[in-house]
Amino acid sequence: MSTIYRLILLTITYLITPPFTNLVFGQEDSLGLKVQYSPDALQEDFAVLRSSLEDYHIGLYNYTSKDKMDDVFQQVAQSLDQEMTVLEFFQILSILNPAIGNVHTKITPPTKMWTTLKQAMPVFPFDVYWSQNQLYILRNLSKQADLSEGSIIKSINGQGAREVFMKMTQLMNRDGYNQSYPVHRSCVSFGHIYAAHFGLPAFFEIEVRTPDGLDLKKNVAARSEVQLKGQQKARYQSDRIIWSKTKEPALSLKFEGDLAILKIRTFQESLIKEKGQKYKAFLKKAFKEIARKDIKNLVLDIRGNTGGQPEPTEFLLTYLLNNPFQICKSIEAKVAAIEDETYFIENGSVSYFEERPWQKADTSFILQDPKQFKVHQPQKGQFKGQLFLLIDGFTSSAAGSFAGQIRSQERAIIVGEEAGGSPFLTVARIIPKLELPNSKIVLSLPLIQSTKNVSFENTGHGVVPNQTIRPSIKDMLSGHDPVLAWIREQL
Repeated sequence: MSTIYRLILLTITYLITPPFTNLVFGQEDSLGLKVQYSPDALQEDFAVLRSSLEDYHIGLYNYTSKDKMDDVFQQVAQSLDQEMTVLEFFQILSILNPAIGNVHTKITPPTKMWTTLKQAMPVFPFDVYWSQNQLYILRNLSKQADLSEGSIIKSINGQGAREVFMKMTQLMNRDGYNQSYPVHRSCVSFGHIYAAHFGLPAFFEIEVRTPDGLDLKKNVAARSEVQLKGQQKARYQSDRIIWSKTKEPALSLKFEGDLAILKIRTFQESLIKEKGQKYKAFLKKAFKEIARKDIKNLVLDIRGNTGGQPEPTEFLLTYLLNNPFQICKSIEAKVAAIEDETYFIENGSVSYFEERPWQKADTSFILQDPKQFKVHQPQKGQFKGQLFLLIDGFTSSAAGSFAGQIRSQERAIIVGEEAGGSPFLTVARIIPKLELPNSKIVLSLPLIQSTKNVSFENTGHGVVPNQTIRPSIKDMLSGHDPVLAWIREQL
């Protein structure tokens, strides 16, 4: 029995009788969090979800065989033998994530419920960081000012913090067998993910060990996003917002002597445009400046880059790779058209998908579009010096594929953490959303699989760095970047 399959079965056993803390609300349950769904309603929803995956998901069996996936489906169905709330049902369905092994396939609570939970419902009032098998307080956004940043969280409401965090990462979507993406995602969204899997208590009893070695037990109140934002502003003089909502550009270049640092925040064309930038114009100018300054060492930082379209990655690669390259070997889908859109709430540009030229193969449809398989030639003004590529668990989707092309030609010294995205297979492009009829849980269902043209074998993992470095909790608190520091030491 494979490790991932054993993990799924153990998790199913754990969730059949989940340690779901009592939900506490100060007003009427308008979101339906307390509503109990009958076994028949749950089985109907699960049947819709399963048939949608089996009928349309081209990568369903990439990392788990059909026989084992059928066993997982059966175990899930057998666990739906009693009434449960939508979040309890969501927990059970989340067991499918590691078996599917695709970061773009998402099972989420009902849209209104999930949005309200993230924006208004009181949740765990700390930003956390996972390092060396310990869960740390990164930012204290509670009213308890005496809980120091850098303290180890030992337990949360009677459960070991390690157990809680690892359970969250086990149930998260990811590419293949990757662990770095679930860890990063669980750190960034800990409060909301905790709420979805363990409930919404009004208070959290936590045990911590301070940086001075003092063991404390505290009872802290849950806080809403508005309260968390206000506390961060007051205590840390910073805003609790993601980079895309700041003035930080999507693309940036700076110089440190003979070192150039090119940071690519995203390959999403629309987001680059929102930042007032054009990626082709920016990159042309950047590499001309690098050549003019006769820079010998280039750091390309794509940490935190969760992907986008292939075109920006292809254009950037023409300035970096020494040899011609072809991103995709094949592009295929399970079907060439969607026959039933009964449960669709967002079609994910299905019309575009259905307008493409597909040719029937044995078990799939193959895209017949020469533009998708173009062999790209290096630019005349390409960079030929020493390249360092910086990656982490959020380097996913198109960014994970980009890292795979760099790795395939052994073009760079790769530093950081395993990339969160597969360099071999991307199941994405067109991603309609379906809403289950009773619980209203949402399934994001990617339809197209791109098999990448790389020189190494698929191990089920993202690109692994030549030099693995994960910032410590001290690094995170001080703002020190050990990855860039390591590179500077090599020069």
